[in-house]
Amino acid sequence: FPPYALLLFAGPISLDTLGRGLTVDDWLRLRGWARIGVLVSRLRAMLDDVLARKIEDPGMDLTKDEVVGVVRKLVELGGMDR
Repeated sequence: FPPYALLLFAGPISLDTLGRGLTVDDWLRLRGWARIGVLVSRLRAMLDDVLARKIEDPGMDLTKDEVVGVVRKLVELGGMDR
């Protein structure tokens, strides 16, 4: 499974206070830095805002939206540069 897809589109993210990683949707554990969880949570909030605007204005063009572009790259490349 692509971990960034889970982090961006699954349930809520919580940080393991003992430093063992992240938990998604209160059951799926992923190993990773806490800062990744924080950054992805913020990106999710930004994506939620974009999607809310798209719902209000279905004709809105998202092809050049920066947030959508970042999300697309993260999911397609698995967080890697290339």
